[in-house]
Amino acid sequence: MKASNIRLEGIIILGDDRKAMIRLKVPKVDLERKKWESPFRTVREGQDIEGFRVVKIEPKSISVEKDGKTYEIHLFAGNEEIGR
Repeated sequence: MKASNIRLEGIIILGDDRKAMIRLKVPKVDLERKKWESPFRTVREGQDIEGFRVVKIEPKSISVEKDGKTYEIHLFAGNEEIGR
């Protein structure tokens, strides 16, 4: 999966607790049950999602990392590699 297949839909910050609601643009199918899985996920800092690690959650963006590259995903927008 590419970082461009992750869309940031919402962010919840309550004190030190940070969560992000993301939507995967590529649907997943559970072949054993023959069911589509929801494209929406709630993630926290440090959590892995589809091969990416969520490294930071900010009020309007999240940063994810994969294979030594960091990508910033903005709320309701696309994403960009941020050269780390």
